[in-house]
Amino acid sequence: MKLTLAGELRPLEGLEAFAAEYGLPPEFGTPLFTAEPANHSPIWQTQTAELAQIQLRLPTLLPRAITLANLNTIPQTMGLLLHGELLAVAAGTDLTRDEVEFTADDCRNTLEAVAYKLIQLSYTHGHDKAAVRRDFNMANIYQEVLDSSVLVNERAEEYVHKGELWAVQLIQSVYGRIGLAVTTAAGQTRYVADDQLAFPGIQFVAMLAMAIGGKMAEGFVRGSKGGEERGGRGERRE
Repeated sequence: MKLTLAGELRPLEGLEAFAAEYGLPPEFGTPLFTAEPANHSPIWQTQTAELAQIQLRLPTLLPRAITLANLNTIPQTMGLLLHGELLAVAAGTDLTRDEVEFTADDCRNTLEAVAYKLIQLSYTHGHDKAAVRRDFNMANIYQEVLDSSVLVNERAEEYVHKGELWAVQLIQSVYGRIGLAVTTAAGQTRYVADDQLAFPGIQFVAMLAMAIGGKMAEGFVRGSKGGEERGGRGERRE
């Protein structure tokens, strides 16, 4: 995972490698620096086949051609479809309604950023679809959405390691507590990924939003070619 921290896009180090480098005890990690436990459904690890089917199916429900007129309706429509799909998977499981709504909302928010970027590129390039295709970058959009939710806690917890005093801050995002900013006694700050308390559906949401966002861009570029193709809401246009 990469995050923009202290004004710079940085890859977060793995907790295991960081702990091995400094000889840290097994309990070192996000749970050590917060009293709030995680309370997430295990469905994200156990219902992988059903979730994979959602990832494959939802992008195919987009209109084949998308115009400026209907682009802004896509995020809401896909969010509602995802909400319904997750409720179906959740039947008979312990997936909570809060998790369903959070996942659908997060995906919708990312797709809204996609729609905004496509509109911006379209007007910037005088509706030149080739230029829109060239400058559209789904990975960058997702990174911007993720970065917009990142917060390093102002409060630093003291941690003594081998007689040295460190300062440790939680890194949080829309997905919860996702890592630590560790400042050693030497004054060096290291950014460490740790998903023990993070929302476990983070990869599901990221992969789905990027797949749908990429298809939105393809449909938008196609939308001005050879007239507008029409069909019912949620139907695939062939």
